[in-house]
Amino acid sequence: YIQYYTPTEELTPGDLSEFPTDAQLEQIVRERLKKGAPELADTSRIVFSSATYSATYETNVSSKTVDVTPDVNGRMVYGQYHISISFDRDGNVTALTQQYAPLKMGGTRTVRLADAKAVQARLDAHEFSANIAQELTDCTITGLEQAYYRNAGFHAEGDYALYPIYVLRGQGTAADGSVQDFEVLVSALT
Repeated sequence: YIQYYTPTEELTPGDLSEFPTDAQLEQIVRERLKKGAPELADTSRIVFSSATYSATYETNVSSKTVDVTPDVNGRMVYGQYHISISFDRDGNVTALTQQYAPLKMGGTRTVRLADAKAVQARLDAHEFSANIAQELTDCTITGLEQAYYRNAGFHAEGDYALYPIYVLRGQGTAADGSVQDFEVLVSALT
């Protein structure tokens, strides 16, 4: 695990609309990958993950972050196998976080995926991981994707270094009335 960063107090806050678009950031990252890691440039998935707001004004954005993850069998890999890159509004890198260890093939296993009832039971029991900073109400799921999760070791339920998950994306209402996006990761193993 390696992290390089610029203290946020050195950044000039701005409005999110002043930043490069998600598509522009994806292009910047792909071009840089072609130079530094050409084997990842065309096969990695690059997605906007978050914006960091300054401590003094919650509406002033100090950086915008994208995640670079490998693509395994056409599916995104979450967990201990990605690179997060934060940019300022001029497209300069302000932080780089790398959680990367090459996958080693140790065999594959066919598993049954959890059905909607099992996923709902896990959600009700709070057996999930989420990028939600505060409690949200009136949540609506707007998207579902099957992906993989990579642990630093093995999955607790078996010898899976890489195992299937469901990614639920949606929106909910925060206590201040603002609409917040969220992403929830739920194990897809039966």
